[in-house]
Amino acid sequence: MYFSALLENKQMVVTKTATGMHRQEAIMNPSTSKRFFYFVISLVLLVINPLSNPVVVNELLLASKDFIIVKNPKRLPSHIPCTRIPLGVNADYKPCIARLKSGELLVVAFAQRETRGKRDEYFISFRSTDEGRTWGPRTELKNGIIGAREPFVTVLRDGTLLMSAHILPGDPDNIMPTHWYSFIFRSTDEGHTWSSLVLGPKNWPAKASVATDRRAVQLSDDTVLMGVSTGRPNVRTAMWRSTNSGKTWDQSMLCKNEGWSDTDGFFSNSETFVLASGDLLHINRVEGRNHPLKGSTFPGGNDNTDRSILWKSTNEGKTWRRVRNMGGYGLMYPQLLQLQDGRILYNFTVRALAYPLGIQAIVNYDQGVTWNFETDRLIIESKTPKGLASGGGYGNTIQLSDGTLITSYSYRGEDHETHLEIVRWRLPESK
Repeated sequence: MYFSALLENKQMVVTKTATGMHRQEAIMNPSTSKRFFYFVISLVLLVINPLSNPVVVNELLLASKDFIIVKNPKRLPSHIPCTRIPLGVNADYKPCIARLKSGELLVVAFAQRETRGKRDEYFISFRSTDEGRTWGPRTELKNGIIGAREPFVTVLRDGTLLMSAHILPGDPDNIMPTHWYSFIFRSTDEGHTWSSLVLGPKNWPAKASVATDRRAVQLSDDTVLMGVSTGRPNVRTAMWRSTNSGKTWDQSMLCKNEGWSDTDGFFSNSETFVLASGDLLHINRVEGRNHPLKGSTFPGGNDNTDRSILWKSTNEGKTWRRVRNMGGYGLMYPQLLQLQDGRILYNFTVRALAYPLGIQAIVNYDQGVTWNFETDRLIIESKTPKGLASGGGYGNTIQLSDGTLITSYSYRGEDHETHLEIVRWRLPESK
């Protein structure tokens, strides 16, 4: 199985010219002789040390159709079996997966079309009734939905769905076309119909781009929290609270976060997470030029080189203390998942600077205290060929009742188009 997976994963030995791709260097296709050389080297590695170590090709550790690779394994095995299932059509982008109260699985992503001469972004969805093994048809989300981008779903204990998203200035559905703003969509019938709440400009600084956390969090007393914020020059950071599953919100609580400011708000493409203790962790997305890593030079570029910082609150989000950096430049779209065995999985996207691009993860063993990006780093997917721009990554991981994990993501294929996929896998016990 290992050898056939190596042959199937053409990206392990193939790169393509990235003509016109923003901030990506052009890399020529390898010649036939080079392909044969890589093939022979891979074969030798397998004969010398079969299965015990991941194959290194072009100095990259790459996942394949049949397994997830673990970089520098210490407590985890070097490879983890998995099953990958494609979804959707070319150019579908940035999925999120959720397990509904009924047990059905829902994947939501977005796509683009031209409407009235403008780029119109809209939501698509897929449903599974057999724990992600097979999926129903690609369906446009309507019934109360305003077309937007980067949807992310929270499932509350009573089954209510809250979905964050935002809309760009040029979208034909934008009612405030000079700037972007956000939504919280709400459904009480597992995503078949929705109500919408527009965030901004009322009660926010004029022309401010209002952003949210990717998902809401629910406390032990069922109070729901959603981080909402604006960035520079009119910085405002709030923690909204709801006691009726997001039907209405108390918007009065402003947060103290050590005077933090950035181009986007504190809660923007970010993650808030409830620890077993009730304390909150928050991982925000940071613009590197405004907040460079100490002792390093910001590499420049667009928002693909943003990075992430971990914060903690002991009073339900009223005040936040900065804890540590979460990796280097190019790491974003954080998600924390409390596993059934007590470990925490940190799921993130490598979007630029260091190949392979795509969804990766690390494991925490002490309720969010220590994080190691150097060992036991899971390369969940790495389909975007070297030399091409990121295919988004973006997605998240859920855990089923039997312990199975399912991760959603998008990647850029050799055809230069983005594609959706989910992968079913299990995290082995640690050594």
